Amino acid sequence: MKYQSFAHKKFCLEYHIEFVTKERRNWIVDFNAEEKLRQIFETIAKEFNVEIKALGVQPDHVHLYIAAKNTDFNIAKFIQVLKGKSSYLIKKEIPMLKNIKDLWAKGYFVATTGPTPNYVVKDYVEKQDLSRNLRDLSNKPL
Repeated sequence: MKYQSFAHKKFCLEYHIEFVTKERRNWIVDFNAEEKLRQIFETIAKEFNVEIKALGVQPDHVHLYIAAKNTDFNIAKFIQVLKGKSSYLIKKEIPMLKNIKDLWAKGYFVATTGPTPNYVVKDYVEKQDLSRNLRDLSNKPL
């Protein structure tokens, strides 16, 4: 856990976020959208002055471990923009997804990481990453 300093304040605002695709559809894998999602999430994080410490992408859900760099950070607004903008941009990039009304399910999970050591949360989120899991599987002998 690393404390941020800003305008005479010391703080540590770290969150674990998870949200799922609508009806748990596997469109992330089916349309090879993983890398594009990563790029979109990084861009949005910069707009909100947020550091993505870890990102885990699964076929039907996403995990993020983030750190806000300002105390006026609004987690609900961040997630709303993350889901809304990523849906819009992915549909632009992959026209076949335009037929699906909602890419993301309503709602989300969010928890402050509190006193949990950051390496524990980071490790958990990274283990949820599809590309890492596929790399691990490809290195195993049959």
